[in-house]
Amino acid sequence: MDISSLVPMVGDGPNRFLLESIGSRNPQMLGQQYQDFQAALGSQGELEVICFYETVESPTAIQVRLPMSVCDHL
Repeated sequence: MDISSLVPMVGDGPNRFLLESIGSRNPQMLGQQYQDFQAALGSQGELEVICFYETVESPTAIQVRLPMSVCDHL
């Protein structure tokens, strides 16, 4: 996954590691994520995975900075 447009939104915040792991091309990291995901699912038939995807291309995410006075009301 190309994460270049998402990096500015997370900056150095707590979601940076998650974002970089999603965009990783490191086979060891992806293998570990696969194993972790399988372990989280439990035994067969215990959980159901439902996938959603867009059928129409959406515009690239952009970072918006709101004035503090606006943020206080959110």
